[in-house]
Amino acid sequence: MDSFLKKSKSKKIKKAYSEYANGNLDQALALIEDEIKHKDGNVVDDAWVLLGKISFDRQDYNSNGTTLRARSEQKRTLAQ
Repeated sequence: MDSFLKKSKSKKIKKAYSEYANGNLDQALALIEDEIKHKDGNVVDDAWVLLGKISFDRQDYNSNGTTLRARSEQKRTLAQ
């Protein structure tokens, strides 16, 4: 288990990593997207790290991260 995950407070992030480790990238991605939409702070940082791992494994360097980052920034703007 990656060291960032040991400190994660989110059970969903831990589940997403488990899915990732088992090769279930779509399921891991779905869990991560949900966390990013609904959380802030360290949990989101953990989600972004795992999202990067999944994107790298898929060699998909633009679509997921860009879309999720835009959603996250929009949520923060609306919350202010």
